[in-house]
Amino acid sequence: MRMRLSVLMLMLLLCGAALLAGCAGVQVGSISPAEYLAQRRGDVLTTGKLSTSAQEVLRVIGSDADLCRQDGRACRQALAASAGITDEQRLSALSEVWLQVALSAEKGGVPAERAAAADTTAIEAWLETARHAYAYLFFTARNPRDRAFEDRQTQVRDYYNYAVQQAITGLTAATRRPASATATRPRRSFRKWEAGASTAT
Repeated sequence: MRMRLSVLMLMLLLCGAALLAGCAGVQVGSISPAEYLAQRRGDVLTTGKLSTSAQEVLRVIGSDADLCRQDGRACRQALAASAGITDEQRLSALSEVWLQVALSAEKGGVPAERAAAADTTAIEAWLETARHAYAYLFFTARNPRDRAFEDRQTQVRDYYNYAVQQAITGLTAATRRPASATATRPRRSFRKWEAGASTAT
């Protein structure tokens, strides 16, 4: 009887030692709210780089963030034409890629003689960002309420709000320029604008 109790006690001690050794290897760290948001919601608007969601979509169509930056037109056309992704993936990725174009166009360092053309490019990209974001929000199979707790919808909603704000600011500034500065600005047609369309030029 004593032998059995001794063996049982020895087994219990060994199990306890193993559990303690396992627990000793677990470490709990803390991150700041900013780091948490960057990990969960990092995108071209907050970090300057395409979000994880957009990068996953690009990989599906055989591209990546670097290739998309080098040849934006081909990247957007591939996104618009690919049959291997859903409408939500397509429209959200197109919105973010156009946002990247708009942010790049608004960076400084453009010579004065090219400023008007750069502004036109930026405004056009802001409008495309807003268009694809709006189509994602209201012209896909799911309603916004069905995605209410999804981070991607929050991102795309922010793209829409920011793009509309920037487009209005840019258009207002363009109308206040002297006639000599606006005379050389190319006229752009937005006839193809349809809420549900996915043009990618």
